[in-house]
Amino acid sequence: MSTKEKAFKFLFDNFPGMKISFFGEGWTSVAFLVGDYIFRFAKEPEYLEKYKTAAKVISLVRPSLDIPISGITIVEGQDLIYTSHHYLRGNHWSQDEFAKLPADKQDAFVSDCARFLYKMHSMKIDPFTNDKSGKKPKTPNVVPFDVLENLMDGRIPKEDLKKIYKKYEDIAGLPANGDKVLLHGDFKGTNAVVNDDYRLIGVFDFENAKVGERASEFKYFYSPKNSMFLEKLLAEYKKLSGIEIDVQRLRDLCLRDCINGMKNIGRESLDDIRKSALDSRAERLLRFV
Repeated sequence: MSTKEKAFKFLFDNFPGMKISFFGEGWTSVAFLVGDYIFRFAKEPEYLEKYKTAAKVISLVRPSLDIPISGITIVEGQDLIYTSHHYLRGNHWSQDEFAKLPADKQDAFVSDCARFLYKMHSMKIDPFTNDKSGKKPKTPNVVPFDVLENLMDGRIPKEDLKKIYKKYEDIAGLPANGDKVLLHGDFKGTNAVVNDDYRLIGVFDFENAKVGERASEFKYFYSPKNSMFLEKLLAEYKKLSGIEIDVQRLRDLCLRDCINGMKNIGRESLDDIRKSALDSRAERLLRFV
């Protein structure tokens, strides 16, 4: 029985009479909406550590943020590991929708996003680095071309894939710089909600939060064909922080992490979303042709 099936049975048995709606599935979890709460079930036991990280980050950043962040409760059951949190109601956002907004709404939304990220990045990182002292830096693990080609399975023409891979080889061992901050790690349209006026009213999914390079927070927004949001966001972030993000660095991190992130795509727990995940990666890689 899959995690999704186990989770639904668990919720059906424990919340009789309540409406249970499948909310979504990602690389690490499946989620359901039950009343006013989201239940997120880990696909594998090792993801418990991600939940613990999220709970720790949320407890520290909530007092400093001016938008709602739901605290999470972690439950370690015999067969299931899950979290629950209050459902932040609103609409997900996208860069395509953003591009169609009037200028005043664009500016207000960008201001909300930049302020949230700057406040995250201004948090002290000591609580998240002490337990990692003494560890050696990871050696870059380059994905071979034949592995990438097999994963793409014709989604990208071979000649284009070769061009992309050549660029990847050049930056695969990109050394980290010293600009370390606390990152949300997955700030994007599906992990935040806006109201009808397109103001940011909630952020969630802190499971990928970590101490990392500041520029990597913005890599999800890199898109040569739809650059307006990123340009405005970086400009507003600079106003708040006085820090200018190196766009070439951001671009390199986007390419490197896009390919490196496919190393675990063969896991059984990803069977239901593997095709859509690879389709999404192919779309991102085509930005680098």
